[in-house]
Amino acid sequence: MSKHMIFITDFYPFNYTKPIPQKILLDYSAWLLASAKCSKENVESPEQAEKIFQEMQVDMKRYGVSPQYVSKRELNIMKNVFSQKNKTFSTDSFPEIFANLTENSQGIDLISRLAIYEKLVMQVMEHWYENEDILPDDIIHATCTGYLSPSPIQKLLSHKGWSDLTVTHSYQMGCYGAIPPLRMALGFLSSNAFLPKKKKMVDVLHTEYSSLHFQAINSTPDQIVSMTLFGDGFIKYSVLVGDSKHFNKKGLRVLAAQDMIIPSSLDEMTLIPGPYTFEMWLSKNVPLKIRDEVYHFVVSLCHQLKLEFDDIKKDLIFALHPGGPKIIDHIKEKLGLSDNQIKLSKKILFEHGNMVSATLPYIWQAIIEDETILAGTKVISIAFGPGITIAGFILEKIG
Repeated sequence: MSKHMIFITDFYPFNYTKPIPQKILLDYSAWLLASAKCSKENVESPEQAEKIFQEMQVDMKRYGVSPQYVSKRELNIMKNVFSQKNKTFSTDSFPEIFANLTENSQGIDLISRLAIYEKLVMQVMEHWYENEDILPDDIIHATCTGYLSPSPIQKLLSHKGWSDLTVTHSYQMGCYGAIPPLRMALGFLSSNAFLPKKKKMVDVLHTEYSSLHFQAINSTPDQIVSMTLFGDGFIKYSVLVGDSKHFNKKGLRVLAAQDMIIPSSLDEMTLIPGPYTFEMWLSKNVPLKIRDEVYHFVVSLCHQLKLEFDDIKKDLIFALHPGGPKIIDHIKEKLGLSDNQIKLSKKILFEHGNMVSATLPYIWQAIIEDETILAGTKVISIAFGPGITIAGFILEKIG
């Protein structure tokens, strides 16, 4: 094995608040949507309000993501809502972003939401870098849920006086947002062959505050799916160049990378900043579009290493971005995979929900920590986002 490999290691997830059971969130979401509708329509009758709540409960059961697939999620906008057990929902139960719900059913505006994002993310980053003994050469900040300039990581470096660290931003990629920052890190470390200043380590930071963009007034089926699927996620990891034995590290070696845009799919998935939230649209056709192209993508990815997918398939582990349960099931069926090959993708979805760009790093960490997956095992990791883009890597477990 080459001593000059590039590999990912030292994963550092961070839970800002305790995850909330999905069953509780479904009930609460129905109540919140009903409250917004009552506010918009100026409903004063308790009987009419109860009828609206019951209707929302029906829609939530029909379209919401079942606890069978997602058991709990970290939603930081709810940090004060569930502080007391068996609390009856009231106007005191509105999250911070809907503090003005009785006056404005849209909640607070995007600028106010991003101020909340900055405050929380600064605390997360300060926690990650409280130990100043080992600093990277570069930091890449990835997010789809909070755009600010200067960004939280730039402000942190300025406050600490770390003026010689390079910061790069990887924003607006949607659920495949874990792929571009790792590709950037590969480029930074590979530049050692051409530039006099040698780099040894790049840190990648994922800060996804999805719950900040929940909409209470929009109760369409696709928005109910989004409201019950996405969770907040914060994770940091390092990309190193050299011999993993020298570093005494376990990790995943990067072997190959590839992106593609599915033809005629631009309108199937969008993410656009609006006046109140980052507005996401997911068509019901997304799982089908991905299903129809994923085999061609994986075969082409394997060809980079002169490997035939069908010949090595049974020996692979898959790290699939769980955009939803249907996407994982469609890929499993299309590629002819076993339950064991996709178990960690489903496990992370079950334990966290869809954390946008932070999701794949959680799965990568789980693969490294799973002792039943042996060193030398190849991992095909794929994610999906607007475009529709399919992006992925072939990785190899080391250590």
